[in-house]
Amino acid sequence: MRMAEAQARVAQELAIAKRIEMATEVEIEEFYDIQGEGSLGVKADEKAVTLGASASGQKVCKRVYHFRGGNIGVSGEA
Repeated sequence: MRMAEAQARVAQELAIAKRIEMATEVEIEEFYDIQGEGSLGVKADEKAVTLGASASGQKVCKRVYHFRGGNIGVSGEA
């Protein structure tokens, strides 16, 4: 399943790149914010040893693409 997801992402990025190449005007707005934190603890006394772990994370991603115009079918002159 991961391979299919990775292939889909690659196909999507290639399609976006092709549209950027063909458009006369492109506006791209991207936001990425990846945060994470974690902690690990050990407590020992004469009766027991206690281990603890915690983690949290946040991921924000926004991608906005605006394509205007295009040169589909236009060939350059020599």
